[in-house]
Amino acid sequence: MSTVRMGWETWIGLAVEANTGTANNTAAYLWESADGAADSLDLGYQRTEGHPISGYRAVLAQSIRNTHQLPGGALPPAPIWMDGSSLWLLHTLEAHCLVSAEGNPPAGSTWTFTPATAQRATAAFPALTVIKRTGIDGRAEVYAGGVIDELTFSGAHGGYVSITPTFKFLSGTHHATAGTGRLTPTTAPYFTAADTAITWNGETIYPSAWSITSRNNIPDKLATGAFARSAYCLGDYTGEASLTLPRDDGMGTNFLTKYMAPTVGTLIVQGTSTAGTVAGGGVLSWKLTALLVPRPFALPAQAGELTDTIGFDLTGAAGLTVAITSDASAL
Repeated sequence: MSTVRMGWETWIGLAVEANTGTANNTAAYLWESADGAADSLDLGYQRTEGHPISGYRAVLAQSIRNTHQLPGGALPPAPIWMDGSSLWLLHTLEAHCLVSAEGNPPAGSTWTFTPATAQRATAAFPALTVIKRTGIDGRAEVYAGGVIDELTFSGAHGGYVSITPTFKFLSGTHHATAGTGRLTPTTAPYFTAADTAITWNGETIYPSAWSITSRNNIPDKLATGAFARSAYCLGDYTGEASLTLPRDDGMGTNFLTKYMAPTVGTLIVQGTSTAGTVAGGGVLSWKLTALLVPRPFALPAQAGELTDTIGFDLTGAAGLTVAITSDASAL
């Protein structure tokens, strides 16, 4: 009988590609998903089953073909953590925003990421290879040319602050040697809701849960002679957010009047590490700034506690700005 595998024998790792689409089979960063969540990565084989009119009832084996593949999917939510360089986080943001407004700042400075506003060639997309160790000998999954089409930040009272990327890839395959060995988890603390501060138009608010999602809407470019995606380009930029809040008197001014107008508000979510400093004596930290327009929402009358979830649309070319203070001086 063969060896039965368990979940602790699997892992997902990230590797930075020197050339977009050329797999880097040596994972540098462990994707530290927590709470037993699973990924939805898929090699994306698209199959056709022909039924030739031949007087034969069954599908013939030779008529079953994998015609192409669309590899992609989401990694499980991972708690945000920061060490001196926090390169895993910076590379994740680079693969989504596709640009850093700061270039290469000195160690101890702040990296600022905003969504790309200019179209670019496929080779100019910063890409990651995602390696998934499945636990089956010789059957690691390797996804190359990975760009993050959708990125979600979220948090809730009593839980971690998490980041969830959804990838598109130029290729995906099984690999015999990638995914061997182990990646060591961080010793840095995970950020929790208690480590964050949230403001709406400068006023501190206390949601029990929140989320911000940014989308590149990268279309699938398929071409004759290509088995998988042949190229990348930027689609329309969109996004959304949500806040779950106790109902109070400030909700009228803060949200009702803004969706009726409608007008743009500024949501800021930021966290400061409880451990670790950067060059110059600063602290490891991250900050999300989202420009949002509230969506219409109902205010039901009901017994008990009144809690409302308000949805928002992300607006503008710089609808989301992510600032990271770390010791990294280059990507």
